[in-house]
Amino acid sequence: MKVHPSYRSRGYANELHGFLISYREALSRRGAINSMMYATHIKSRASVHLGHKRGFRIANRFYHLTGEVSGDIKVNKNEPVLPTLDLVPVGWRFIKRCNESLDWLKRNVISFGMDEGSFFAPKGISSIFMPSNYLKVEDLMEGMGSVAARFGRRIGLMIPEELPQVAEKPRKRGFSQWTGQEPDVLVFELVM
Repeated sequence: MKVHPSYRSRGYANELHGFLISYREALSRRGAINSMMYATHIKSRASVHLGHKRGFRIANRFYHLTGEVSGDIKVNKNEPVLPTLDLVPVGWRFIKRCNESLDWLKRNVISFGMDEGSFFAPKGISSIFMPSNYLKVEDLMEGMGSVAARFGRRIGLMIPEELPQVAEKPRKRGFSQWTGQEPDVLVFELVM
């Protein structure tokens, strides 16, 4: 969520956060959830400040890399494979690895397979791809490029902070971040 630039500095983000926290508390009392998360860019100072102010903690950091890879590789739609990460990026959403995660993925992503492995992207207009195995990201980039080209988009990748060696592979192919070389996406979590 974002507050429209014309309405910033009026406390609306604080009110939205307050509402969402109240809603989370009601859901938690019913046993429906045990935490709440949101992601923001590290340069979004207001969002980062508000997260800390409201008691959120940084659960993880990700590198958000974008670039282009040309490719005319045949990819086939297939069933998504849940990566082994505890926190799985799906565009700018992040889901915790649990029993329900694979079912959620089947409803909310388009998954593609090729000889080298598989990857998925959220349904809709996002072109942020998630490899099912991060160690194969370089092998999958041409397939991702083929899919992104169909929609006239660049490739976006969310790579966990604990895999800096994986982030180097797209960088060597011209991918870049908004903010240098450090992780630039913060995932905040508020736990009951």
